[in-house]
Amino acid sequence: MRNNTPQRHLMGIDLVRFFAATIVMIYHVNFFYRLRGLPLNRFGWPISDHLFISDKFGWVGVEIFFVISGLVIHHSASRGTASSFAVNRMLRLVPGVWICATISLLIYAFLGEHPLLTLMKLYVCTLLFWPFSAIDGVYWTLGVEISFYAIVFYLLLIDRLRHLEWIMFAFGMVSLSFWCVALTLETVLPHIHGRYAGFALLWTHKAVAARIFQLCLIQHGCFFALGVLIKEATESGLTRIRLITGMLLCCGCSLEIIGQNDLIARLTKMDLNPLFPLAIWWIAFAAIVLSVTQVLAARSWRPEFTRVLKFMGRITYPLYLVPAPVTILICTLLAPSLGTNAVPVAILGAFIVAVLVDAYPEPAMRGLLKRIHRPAIAALPRESTP
Repeated sequence: MRNNTPQRHLMGIDLVRFFAATIVMIYHVNFFYRLRGLPLNRFGWPISDHLFISDKFGWVGVEIFFVISGLVIHHSASRGTASSFAVNRMLRLVPGVWICATISLLIYAFLGEHPLLTLMKLYVCTLLFWPFSAIDGVYWTLGVEISFYAIVFYLLLIDRLRHLEWIMFAFGMVSLSFWCVALTLETVLPHIHGRYAGFALLWTHKAVAARIFQLCLIQHGCFFALGVLIKEATESGLTRIRLITGMLLCCGCSLEIIGQNDLIARLTKMDLNPLFPLAIWWIAFAAIVLSVTQVLAARSWRPEFTRVLKFMGRITYPLYLVPAPVTILICTLLAPSLGTNAVPVAILGAFIVAVLVDAYPEPAMRGLLKRIHRPAIAALPRESTP
C-alpha cells in the first residue's frame, strides 16, 4: 500500500509541533520543577511567580504531540514497508534519545542529583527504551509512542495497514469509555460515605495514572486515533461515518484533558481550570486540520519560511528531551545571583542546546547507524521520516 501525497501537506505541522514542545518545556521549568521534592523547589521560588502564560497547562503539548504522531506516522507508514518503517523509526528515535540521555547523565552526575549507580541504571534503561523507568520523566511518552508504532508495524507486516483507521477507532472508543467511567467515579465517589467508596476512589486514581494502561493506549488512544482519522479524511474524504467517529474521538480527547488536569490539580493541591488546556488543544487541533487541508499549505509560502519551518520541526525532538537537565543546571548556577530571572535564561539555554544537538551530534549518530546497517538499509524503499 503506497501513498504519493505530497510532503508539503505536512509542512504546517512543524509549526504546531514546535509550539507544543515549547509550551511543554516552559511548563516544566516554570511550574513542574518547582513542586515539592523536585530540583527547583530548593530555591524557594513560589510557583505562583508567573513568567509565562503556559505555566500550569503547558502539559497539554503532549496531547498535541499524540495527535500529530497519529497523522504523520500513518502518512509515513503508508509510503513504505514494515522493514523500512522500523528502520526509519529507529533512525529517528535512537540518536536523539542516546545523545540527550547522555547529556542528562553528565549534568545530573555533576549536580549530584542522585547516586551515580542509580543514574547509571536509569541511563541504561533509557538507552534500551525500557518503558518503566528513564533518566528523565519526559521519556514516558516514548513508550506510548512505541506502542502505537508496534500496531502500525504489525499491520504493515501482515499487509493490513488499510485497517489501521478502524483499529485505532476501537482504541479511541476504549479511551472514551475509560474516561467516562473514571471521571464519573471521581465525581460521585467522594460524596459516598464508607470504606468501599474510599477504596474504589483510590483505585480509580491509580488507574488514571497507571503506566501499564498508558502503554496499552487506554488513556491516550483517542489522540492517535484522531490523527489517523485526519489523515484518512484528508486523502479519502470526510464521510458521514468519519465525521461521527471524529466527534466521538474529540469527546474522548477532551475528557482525557479534563482528567489529566484533575490529576495534576490533585497532585499539586492547586485549583487548575481545565478550560485553558482544552482551549489550547482545540486551537492546535484546528491548526493541524488547516495544515493538512492545504489552507496552510507550504506552496503558498516563501522558500525562506519553509526552511525555517523545517528547522523548527527538526529541533522539536531534542527540544522536548533535553531541557530538563539543561534548565536545572543553568538555574542551579545562576539562581544565587539572578534569582527567578535565571528561569528565562535557562529556557534560552535549552533552545540553544537543542539547536546544537540537531546541528551535529544527532545527524552524525544517525549517519553512523546508517553506515553500520547500510547493507540492510540499501535494500529498503526510500521513505521520509517526518
